[in-house]
Amino acid sequence: MKPTVTLLGYALVIIGLINCEKNNPSSESNNYIIVVDKKSFISSSAIVELPGNPVLKDMKAVLLGSEGIFFSNKEGNNLSIKGNGMLLGFIIHSEQEDALSNGNHYINLRPPFGEGDIAIGFYALNWKDNDGVFLYEQTEGNALLAGKVVVVQKDNSINLSFNFTDENGSLIRGNYNGQPLKSSSQNYFDGRLQR
Repeated sequence: MKPTVTLLGYALVIIGLINCEKNNPSSESNNYIIVVDKKSFISSSAIVELPGNPVLKDMKAVLLGSEGIFFSNKEGNNLSIKGNGMLLGFIIHSEQEDALSNGNHYINLRPPFGEGDIAIGFYALNWKDNDGVFLYEQTEGNALLAGKVVVVQKDNSINLSFNFTDENGSLIRGNYNGQPLKSSSQNYFDGRLQR
């Protein structure tokens, strides 16, 4: 009887540990993008100042990439984007020097842009680093036409929760919580960001 009780006790402990692991998601599983039913985990992020164009001087690009996409700063704190994978981004109006405004922010495709307005949004399910130029408006991906992002920023950490609709009527939703790379791009012109 004792060996059976001991084995049963071990089995319950193992089942308990498995259930605890399932109920305690890692930070990676909390950082995701879902397009229709395809879920991608966010492994890299960046907030990019866009000082090169006077029209975009108060705008910041927010970029979220899945595994296979890498953001880094190259010479002059300019953003470098490398790799292949899911890429989502939007350009948001923010007059704050080093941050985004906390709160609910909505896509507004028509200027003038106010604090927190999202001017341009896009995503590509299979973005590839192949030609040295990333197009925001005419990407190989899809444009975001409606939706909102909730921004909660504290110190160097940011939480983004978003729900968007693209040009095909598909729903894009997700969440990111972490410390994005802070960068800039002097080479932003006519809807293009050179890598």
